[in-house]
Amino acid sequence: FQEQMEQMKKKRAKVYQADVGRISASATAFTLGISNMKRRRTRTVLTCITLILLTFTVLSFTSVKTYMQYNQVPRPNKPSYEGVLIRDRVWYPMEEPALDYIESEFSEGAVVSPRAWIISRDIGKSCHIKLKVDNGNSASAFALAALGLAPEESAVTHLEKYLTAGKWFDKDDEKTCILPSELAELLEIKPKDVSKKRIRIFGEDLLLKGILDSLAMKDFKDLDNERITPVNFVVMSTQEQQEVKTSKQRATGIEGKTKLETFTHLELGNVVILPYRLARDLGGTIQSVAVRFDENIDIKEKVESFVSRLAVTLFAGIKDKVTVYSSLAMTSFSGMSNLFIPILIASLIVLNTMMGSVYERFKEIGIYSSVGLAPVHIGSLFIAESCVFAILGAIAGYLIGQVIAKIFTTFGILGGLTLNYSSLSAVSSTMVVMAVVLMSTIYPARKAAQMAVPDVTRKWVLPKPEGDIWKFEFPFTISGKEILGLYVFFKEFFSSYEEESVGNFYTQETELSMFRHKDENGFMVSFKSWLAPFDLGVSQKVDMRAIPTGEYGIYEIHLEIDRLSGEVNTWVRLNRRFLNIIRKQFLVWRTVSQEVKDEYREQGEKVFKL
Repeated sequence: FQEQMEQMKKKRAKVYQADVGRISASATAFTLGISNMKRRRTRTVLTCITLILLTFTVLSFTSVKTYMQYNQVPRPNKPSYEGVLIRDRVWYPMEEPALDYIESEFSEGAVVSPRAWIISRDIGKSCHIKLKVDNGNSASAFALAALGLAPEESAVTHLEKYLTAGKWFDKDDEKTCILPSELAELLEIKPKDVSKKRIRIFGEDLLLKGILDSLAMKDFKDLDNERITPVNFVVMSTQEQQEVKTSKQRATGIEGKTKLETFTHLELGNVVILPYRLARDLGGTIQSVAVRFDENIDIKEKVESFVSRLAVTLFAGIKDKVTVYSSLAMTSFSGMSNLFIPILIASLIVLNTMMGSVYERFKEIGIYSSVGLAPVHIGSLFIAESCVFAILGAIAGYLIGQVIAKIFTTFGILGGLTLNYSSLSAVSSTMVVMAVVLMSTIYPARKAAQMAVPDVTRKWVLPKPEGDIWKFEFPFTISGKEILGLYVFFKEFFSSYEEESVGNFYTQETELSMFRHKDENGFMVSFKSWLAPFDLGVSQKVDMRAIPTGEYGIYEIHLEIDRLSGEVNTWVRLNRRFLNIIRKQFLVWRTVSQEVKDEYREQGEKVFKL
């Protein structure tokens, strides 16, 4: 008994190995399609040459053009000055090259004033800057941020009018500071102490340059209708803080229907004001740039010219109106209209090649259909060929184009004309060639699928059950030489599900029997089964008969399913999956080696003593 069990395990192991190692029908179809190209090498080479020339043509006559497109959104607030304010939409720091570009653009006929912030680098956490009077006085205070302003700020926003003592920064000022009135009171500083006392900040002794009236400055709003002080990121919600952190990965432009966020800024009484250069040296980041134009300058023309060349968000104060300008980089392709005729010719060549291949391989298609390939898999044969053509044509066309372009440029054959082989153009050309090839193959692939199953019904449709009995013919025929081995195989397959109930079904009382039909032997595998999910309580009695047709030793497969329990609709629905499992086992049997098939047949002959 143990020896018989070991032999059965070995046989099942061989079958399972064939099942696991079996290439799927789709993969097999692709393999057959590619092997067909190897057999017809001349046609394959000529078709590839056509697609290579098409790729070269598309690359040569198309170009990629990048340009800026800007939008305008009117704002309801009145401008505090005629000029522009440039900043990130969510107050993300600006880069130094951006400031250099702005200064070079607006240096003539305008005053440019950059602004810097010293705040916590971790969004959502407060920054505490200790201030102490450097004269032996024990008075100290903490500021939540530092604002770096340039000497040109007085010419842009005229903030010096809010000074209650002292004066604004000069160009030569380096280690100086301006305090708001609240911080000055905490440090016990009087107006007479301006230009006399020094404030220790970041380990530096800074001369007190002036004192600002915090209450008066509450009414001052910049062109974006927000305060000039740093944003208070601590009071923002977690979602808003995350948006600021990830803003660098998003586009800076805004659409006309997009609402511009409003931010809460720190009170001036919690901010110390430093010279811009000192703030930058202490680690401050550029947050915005203010520009005020001279009276004889056309601000609108300047602004539109600027945003058409740089992707920025810009607030423009023109006369008594504020407008938000946002620009976004756009890309366009030119020269595609000139390629209509070459693309049409190439697509017709591919179509003709594939159609000829379909009709040449009429007998092969019939063989593929008879061994179990579905129509969709037969159509995949030609899709596989077109994929190879598309990849070879696109890559080889690009490489050859590069070589030809280098030769033409070296010897001056094009007379100064430069071929465009930019990366974006190469991608677009590749996509065009692949689309042409694949679209030209759709119709031939469909014709091949129709030739595989020439009748109207291309999908097996199960008949409706009659009450609790469901009888139908399974769409497989088996030769007489293999039928006994197949049914021994099925008997072992269904018996293997008697020991577990975690699969798609569970079986019981599996039996293999033989009967006589028209003076020939027929075979039947019968068993009880429960279908998963088992909590639905669907059980049935299954009889799978192999009935001889009497012609050419062919056997038909008939199934009779008797419902024992479970709801009718659920019984029908779950059986579709169960029948699909049986169908796959027929396909597995066709992949089993002849040696294993003979062993199963010999085992059946011993059982029935044939």
